[in-house]
Amino acid sequence: MLNINRVMITGRLTRDPETKYLQSGMAVTNISVAVNRPYKDKNSGEWREEVSYIDVEAWGKVAERLAETGRKGQPVYVEGRLKQESWERDGVKHSKIRVTADLVKSFDVPQRGQGSGSAEHDDSDSYQASQPSTPQSFSAPAQQQRQSSPSDALHFEGNSNVSDDVPF
Repeated sequence: MLNINRVMITGRLTRDPETKYLQSGMAVTNISVAVNRPYKDKNSGEWREEVSYIDVEAWGKVAERLAETGRKGQPVYVEGRLKQESWERDGVKHSKIRVTADLVKSFDVPQRGQGSGSAEHDDSDSYQASQPSTPQSFSAPAQQQRQSSPSDALHFEGNSNVSDDVPF
């Protein structure tokens, strides 16, 4: 059976990062990320927004960098894994799921009317845990984006009525 535990979210920090240090000297930083989901109300037809608040923890160098650069309201991209915590208090069992971050990256959100392009990314405001399977960046740099259509190099032989447009 294949098990995958991978999470990628973007949202805004709901508060400044809170950092603690273990006796070993390891940093642990906790943040909360607000993730918005717009949807159209079936009854009224009006657009509404659902907000989910996701707790995130970062460890080590990721935690230290997040503590230095993270600020309330800042847009961030978080990549990591889900982790469930369970505890008992006054005879009542509790549990909570949070994201353990491997990568936290801040980015700028372009304002309306500033043209279409990719968001500006500042690599100085991110840090990644040392895991070879995690990509370094979550978007391709603008110079790597293709300017031509994927079908420019296709040549059809025979039937001249064949169209290279994909019907979906």
